[in-house]
Amino acid sequence: MTQPLTMSLTDAAARIPVKPRYLQRMVSTSQWPGHKVSNRWRFTEEDIAEILELTKRRPRPVEAPASGRSARARIGRLAN
Repeated sequence: MTQPLTMSLTDAAARIPVKPRYLQRMVSTSQWPGHKVSNRWRFTEEDIAEILELTKRRPRPVEAPASGRSARARIGRLAN
C-alpha cells in the first residue's frame, strides 16, 4: 500500500513531535509551513523536514569576556 502524499495535522504533529494544537497555531500564523485544503491543514514530507530544520537547536556561540578575564576572576577582584 502506498503512503499518501500529504498527512493530517494529527499525523504531522506526531512526527515532529508536538501537540496538534501547537502545530495548528504555528502554521496558522505562518511560522511553519503547511497547506490548508478546504478547512483542514495538510502537510507534505518536505513541510515536516522544513519544520524539523526550523526547530533544530543550534549551539549559541561562546563569547570571551570583554576584559579577557573570567567572570569568577572579575568577581574576586571586586570583592577585595
